[in-house]
Amino acid sequence: IEGRYTKTRGILGTLPQFAVPGIAVDALTTGPSYASDDGWYWGASYYDTYTSDRNMDIYGVAYNWLLDTESFGYHDIKIGLDYQDLWSIVGDNMYQGDELIWVSTQTGNAFTNWANSDPYERTTFENRLAAAETHQKFFSFYIQDSIEVSDNLTINFGLRMDPNSLNNNLDNEVVSFGLFDSIQPRIGFAYDFGNGLSARASWGRYADMTSMYMIDDFNAFPTPESQYNYRWGAGGWSLQSVTQLGLAQSPHSIDPDFGMQYADDFNFGLDYQLSADMAVSFTGVWRQYRNLQVQGDVDEDGNYLWENV
Repeated sequence: IEGRYTKTRGILGTLPQFAVPGIAVDALTTGPSYASDDGWYWGASYYDTYTSDRNMDIYGVAYNWLLDTESFGYHDIKIGLDYQDLWSIVGDNMYQGDELIWVSTQTGNAFTNWANSDPYERTTFENRLAAAETHQKFFSFYIQDSIEVSDNLTINFGLRMDPNSLNNNLDNEVVSFGLFDSIQPRIGFAYDFGNGLSARASWGRYADMTSMYMIDDFNAFPTPESQYNYRWGAGGWSLQSVTQLGLAQSPHSIDPDFGMQYADDFNFGLDYQLSADMAVSFTGVWRQYRNLQVQGDVDEDGNYLWENV
């Protein structure tokens, strides 16, 4: 019996790449107050400080059974069960003073002439979007058998299933795959012809885990954010538009026949032992990806959604 635990912690995205000591704070207070104490502001894109935590905990247990039979060779059987907890935190957007300010420069060199720059656009935020946390739980069951049929021939069989149900940050189910939706058979052999020559081949189906970015598309807005967009002019800041992001479910949709994506893989190889210190090997691989999960209007029927191609 064997057991294992894997812990992964990662942060994707970007952090603020630069802050610029541009115009004095007073120059930015013609419109709504500029909530910064040091006179610095961010000169970067909207998602300059967007980050996303992608974490994983994997628990596994397996049982090995060695069986010697008179009728059908020597068996090395392995049965295993894995549990994965993938939890992600889609970060909020952090700006100094809860606002983002763009500047335009007089010389066109935005990296050396901040001190002589004028403000251009400004966005302030109320009830800024909070981080959305989701937990996805995957179960995997597998069984494999390596059979030494004779001194020359070994045959390998395997079967794996990965049922799972994926939920958004409100714990509403987005998509699920049952036990029989995720069957992945595998078979292979190795044969020793003698005189240093051997051959091997295998075929298998390998399911791909549904992207967590897709699940993030179906998160609900956790806070009712308001965005106020201003333009700088001769009279100072003028309000151009207001964007309201209310407490609502994501507008994205998914094909009711949406399925798990996978790859069929076949490989074949020859090995030849030239001497005690040297060998040559040839390997050929064919792989076909199927049921790819994409977002778009693949059928060109006017419905933009997550579906398979």
